[in-house]
Amino acid sequence: MFDAVDSDKYLVARARDLELEKKFDSSLVGKFVSTECRKIVNFLIKSYQSVTGSWSNAGLISPIGTSYLQINSQIKVDEEYLDTRAFEAVNTFLLDSSEKKTLLEHMVGKRPLNLPKVYFTIARVLQERGYYSLSYIQTVRAIETIITEFILKKMQIGKCSIKEITDYKNGNLGNKLNNFKIPDPRKLDTHLGSKPNWNVIHSNLDKMRIKRNNIIHYSDDASKDESLLAITHGKDFFSIL
Repeated sequence: MFDAVDSDKYLVARARDLELEKKFDSSLVGKFVSTECRKIVNFLIKSYQSVTGSWSNAGLISPIGTSYLQINSQIKVDEEYLDTRAFEAVNTFLLDSSEKKTLLEHMVGKRPLNLPKVYFTIARVLQERGYYSLSYIQTVRAIETIITEFILKKMQIGKCSIKEITDYKNGNLGNKLNNFKIPDPRKLDTHLGSKPNWNVIHSNLDKMRIKRNNIIHYSDDASKDESLLAITHGKDFFSIL
């Protein structure tokens, strides 16, 4: 449950209702429902994914469209509900105190989202819905993002130049996986070479890179088993970082 956001317009968002503190013109309420309310709910969902990595909790956890919001929400203004159909329950599993703190920091802009976790969670939602190629692409996106974040931190510690950092950040996944030599801080083997099964994990990541490129550039498709295997390989990689 998300209780409140401190802002100019006090807002209370729960799984079943949305309450506004003061009276608004009906046309403004309609605009709020169709635009701002959707943005707030979707950012809450993305923040929840960033904190927990959860993709299913009494139903799939994923961003919603305006039509879904209008059909399923309760908007309460001046003690009157504009709609009485509620969302699916999304608060079956309560957050612990640390997760709740992180979620609130996301919502008020004090902490950036954990983008690799968000991307990986989206990949799992897409896989569950049968969008296997999109899931595959999203899984590789999560992997590339976390590789970039991981190596950039190592480069900053290693006092690499601004140009080296910028060039690495703008490079493609093939360069990030296969270029450079030990002990260069840009080389993944420099930091992960001693990890169990690293050679197998690295090989799997490179195969996924090639498959992702084929999906995007050559109209290849990923099967259900391939999308599931990609998620498994992603978990294997995340587990050694």
